[in-house]
Amino acid sequence: MRSLEAGLCPCDTTQAGSTAKGNQAVAGLRAGKRLSDMDDPNSCESSPPLLLRRKVRLSKDHHSIYALRFSADSKRLAVGFGNGAVQLLEAETGAVQREVCQGHRTQEAAMCISFHPLQPSLLLVGSADGNLNIYDWELGSEPVTISEENNEINALDFSLDGGIFATAGKDRSIRLYDSLTNQVCNVFEAPDVRSWDDLSLTSGHTKRIFALRFHPEEHHTFLTGGWDRALKVWDKRAAKSAQRSIGGPHICGAGIDIQGNSVVTASWVPSEALQLWDLRSLRVEKVLRFPTSLSQGQFLYTARFCHSDCVLAGGSGTSSAHITNINTNQVLGGIHLNNKAVQTLDSALGGQLIAVGGIGGNLSIGGLQRALGGSCHPQLSL
Repeated sequence: MRSLEAGLCPCDTTQAGSTAKGNQAVAGLRAGKRLSDMDDPNSCESSPPLLLRRKVRLSKDHHSIYALRFSADSKRLAVGFGNGAVQLLEAETGAVQREVCQGHRTQEAAMCISFHPLQPSLLLVGSADGNLNIYDWELGSEPVTISEENNEINALDFSLDGGIFATAGKDRSIRLYDSLTNQVCNVFEAPDVRSWDDLSLTSGHTKRIFALRFHPEEHHTFLTGGWDRALKVWDKRAAKSAQRSIGGPHICGAGIDIQGNSVVTASWVPSEALQLWDLRSLRVEKVLRFPTSLSQGQFLYTARFCHSDCVLAGGSGTSSAHITNINTNQVLGGIHLNNKAVQTLDSALGGQLIAVGGIGGNLSIGGLQRALGGSCHPQLSL
């Protein structure tokens, strides 16, 4: 199977070792010290515990992990691998409950996964070969397979009520499907990039799409982003055009999430990669802090809101994922993947469940502990 790293942005997933200060911090954490006790400028007493509960070894790890998604009831975690395999894990422990798809070395990667919001047994998997597989893992029946010819599916998501799901990828078109019939009900066609005179801000994407996210509180709005440095806002009821467009974010993975009127984007750029946007004004509210060094850069692939105060993001620059408090802009803790790029992550139960994975597998399961009053206070436990 060809490497999909080349299909994203060029990156070096091998990084230099920790600095002396970093080694001291890890030693302190292993000794049970709080981040706030170690003179770390990114920590704060008002923000406690991000716990790394376990590292999970899986049989398909050597194929790398490309997609993670918790079920709507937060009981299960679906994992997609580079050989097309999909495993279903118990969310808290990481124990394998079912192999949904065995995969094969000749298959392409399972790039994106989504559970139906109201039917936890219904699972969508989009692959780099252009196939969309729909599984009912409880029944254990053969999947319904939809082939999107000449496409690579990089992103998919269900609408709020689960009535519609959408896919996007290499061919730049966005397809909406009726989830009852699994039939296409609308296509936002990709613009003809050979005729630049016909392009406008509400045209579709001019380069491949890597992120698609429905609004979690609104039935019709969804956002997309990709290599063309444009974040598009869509209404699924519209005939063909985007409603609005934001210029800037260079999206190379599942780097878009929405919460209320806020949007977080993770860009594959060396600095200022994690940004918070106002969905109403389409302006940057804040550049969120993500720890890095000048030699590494940030280079983020993915980001998710944990709850109203915190964002989880990760990528290839530091081979790590970190949680940042969006109110104080302080980094609350991190999970490192041993010099391997973070390609995917997810969060559930307001950040009490967190999963991070990437090159070489390296599945890490943890969670953000909640203090009285709901504020964050992290402490990383190894």
